[in-house]
Amino acid sequence: MTDFDLSEITKAQIGLNFERYSLIDNPFPMTGVSKENPEFYAGRDKTLETLRRYIIGSYSAPGWSGLVIVGENGMGKTHTVKFMRDQINLQLSAKPKNEKCRANFIAMPASFEEIYIRTIKNIGQSDFISLLWDAVSDDFKSKFNTQESLNLLSSGMNLSFFEDTIEINELQKNLNDWSLFHEFLSQKPISKGNMLKICEDFLKEIILDKNMRIVCSKLLIEKGVQEECWRWLTGGKLYKEEKSTLGISSDFNTKNTMEALKSLINLYRKAGYRRLFIMIDQFEDMIKQGERSRLNFLVELRDLIDSIQLSFSMVLASTPLEWETAKQAHPAFSDRFSGPANLFPLEPEQMKSLIETYLTKARPKNYNGEKIFPFTSEGIEKIREITNGNPRRALETCHILIEKGKGAGYRPIDVNFVMNNTLVE
Repeated sequence: MTDFDLSEITKAQIGLNFERYSLIDNPFPMTGVSKENPEFYAGRDKTLETLRRYIIGSYSAPGWSGLVIVGENGMGKTHTVKFMRDQINLQLSAKPKNEKCRANFIAMPASFEEIYIRTIKNIGQSDFISLLWDAVSDDFKSKFNTQESLNLLSSGMNLSFFEDTIEINELQKNLNDWSLFHEFLSQKPISKGNMLKICEDFLKEIILDKNMRIVCSKLLIEKGVQEECWRWLTGGKLYKEEKSTLGISSDFNTKNTMEALKSLINLYRKAGYRRLFIMIDQFEDMIKQGERSRLNFLVELRDLIDSIQLSFSMVLASTPLEWETAKQAHPAFSDRFSGPANLFPLEPEQMKSLIETYLTKARPKNYNGEKIFPFTSEGIEKIREITNGNPRRALETCHILIEKGKGAGYRPIDVNFVMNNTLVE
């Protein structure tokens, strides 16, 4: 029988002690891949201010705003757009109605349709239902509010009298879940079919595509078909019987994409969001496609931008060569973006700030020593020289040097140590 002893885990954890470096752990990532939710943005104060000003300017402006962030691989584009997304959602999404903003992040979309599909999947089914509900008019919501309204319906009042009687909208105060709503829909003489028709009527000005409007209404009202509705809205295939049950004629297809994206943006605006930001990372992957596909993609995005105008912003992250290719392929598209905000190789002080910030995050609370210890200023400059100022490569190198320094008896990470423990290209 195999000895299943897990005590080695504890021993291994003890062996990872970095106390002699005045660190809780190795703060540098083994690979320089950006975290899903970056905790900080270091080394690029001017860039950070550019981003902040862009967001503030977009918030104040009534129309469209676009920004492009340009940098070679490893310069921190992904980290930048994720940080922007998180700060927008953290600081602006909880503001009062008509003052709040939302940002969604999409990495490496393979097509225009994928921008829509990933955007709606990022929202999630539950939040999308809430978005729909907030987007329909107060008049619609006022039909489904207090217990008094249920009593009026159950006593046989007709719809027109009911509409004239109920004035106060307290739906969201009274509904912690959908149970009371569905109980209401089962009352007579108001039928579920009537409510679907009313819901569709209110969504007409927001959602132009008929099938999408039908599916959104049923997602909001018919609890039993929500799985099928969500699958259709996110580009999934439905069986013939499922489409018949929903009352739609076809699967979601690429022809719907433009109207679907417009509808999403309109939903946010009607739901009380001042602005929706869509962040597209690795935009260069679309530009690397064939000339025809590339041009079609850029034209579709330009058409979307021109047809929305209000409450919509887009941030693109691209490598320099591919952004130049996009500009040459379709100047009218690139003209709709400000910038670029360039992410150049880090200068000496920027590299020092980057490394210092990572070290600070891993210090014990009572630490008051040298901020860059165990690195020396000369050692950091050598790291910058070896990595050509590339943040991703520098962070990976720092991780290796911390590990090797610990293994060598907690050696200071000076120029000689850096040169002896890294491969100089």
